[in-house]
Amino acid sequence: MYRQQRHIYKRLNNLTDAVITAASFILAYHVRNNLAATAAYAYLGRLASFEYYATIFALSCIIWPLLTNWHGLYSTHTRDLKNDVIVIFRSSAEAMLLLIAISYLFQLAVISRALIVGFAVTNFVLLSLKASLIRLYSAYQRSRGKGLKNVILVGEAGSTSKVIGLLKGRPELGLNVVGVIGLDQLAGIRDLLHGHAIDQVVFLVGRKTLPDIEEAMFICEEEGVEAWLATDLFELTLSRLEIEELGDLRFIVFRTAPPLSWQMVIKYFLDIAFAALFLTLLSPIFLVTVILIRLGSKGPAFIRQERVGLRGKRFTLYKFRSMIDGGKVTSIGRFLRKSGMDELPQLINILKGEMSFVGPRPHIPEEVALYVHGWQRRRLSMKPGITCHRQILHPQKVTFDKGMELDLNYIDNWSLGKDIAIVIKTIPLILSRFGRERIDN
Repeated sequence: MYRQQRHIYKRLNNLTDAVITAASFILAYHVRNNLAATAAYAYLGRLASFEYYATIFALSCIIWPLLTNWHGLYSTHTRDLKNDVIVIFRSSAEAMLLLIAISYLFQLAVISRALIVGFAVTNFVLLSLKASLIRLYSAYQRSRGKGLKNVILVGEAGSTSKVIGLLKGRPELGLNVVGVIGLDQLAGIRDLLHGHAIDQVVFLVGRKTLPDIEEAMFICEEEGVEAWLATDLFELTLSRLEIEELGDLRFIVFRTAPPLSWQMVIKYFLDIAFAALFLTLLSPIFLVTVILIRLGSKGPAFIRQERVGLRGKRFTLYKFRSMIDGGKVTSIGRFLRKSGMDELPQLINILKGEMSFVGPRPHIPEEVALYVHGWQRRRLSMKPGITCHRQILHPQKVTFDKGMELDLNYIDNWSLGKDIAIVIKTIPLILSRFGRERIDN
């Protein structure tokens, strides 16, 4: 039930944020135009008609709610108003930069700096005000005893005490513990349900004591009371637990790789869109590079290397040829390697869905054969990328084990925001490659 409630709560807030964002844009537009109509600010000039900004307006109403949602503004993990304001500020800053970048890349509109800054500041203030009002209203409701769910905890003293301490520190969860019973007291659970208005029973047990609570679970089902079962039945430290349905069957799923989400979907579409865009824009450079390579030495302009990608699937990686037989680097090849331009044909791999802009660098089969531990194959649970977390932290070569550690850290803590940060940090890294050798993997 709480999952559905949280989902509805998030969607309602996303819708409200879109409305607030729309109102902020319209307000900023009219304020900017009205200022330009006064003598003191006549130098600003009048803006184009609102229809000119229609696409930017629509994108704003999508981008702002998406980013606040991704950064956990409406998650139960958000602890206080200060945290909310920080998330809103971060989301607003990222949304503004993303909006400017999209507008510039796709030539959507020439945005007035005064308009975009005024809009971003207005939206930040209004979204923060809304978050404050929600916090105040929720606290007021809880102080009157409204909106609370009555809960019974079942389990050993240590487990139940831990949950009670958690709930005391998280009043925003709205859970009120009305009873705690041990496994030897389950015979009286029906009377307890009849004597109080109970919303749910939380079972905090291990896998060895699951048979002991079976009858109590049936009683909860019969009485129409929600039964919650602790998910730490197995000592798994990296997996994320989710409930999935397959037909009429339900499964508890333990995932270590990032699951399919809106962030992952947008990462995929950004990969395809920007790969297609860059291949189009850079096609003259591709042509000149191919000609220079063919004029400089005999052989093909491209080389094809077998690499291991997602889930261990092998694919052909493309590069501009930079060497001749015997391993000697050509003159044009030296420039391509130092600038990183020999990697540009991997845009084709991205367009084919074999790679991403950001991800662990693809290993050759011989390197994958060195995965002597099962956990090392978790590195293959995400698409390989042109740039990666490891290359940002350690531009120079690192040991195989250190590289593995950094790649797994990236996978275990993946987010779209971190991918964007890696791309931004890669730009100065590329510039610094001139005058020194770079790592290939």
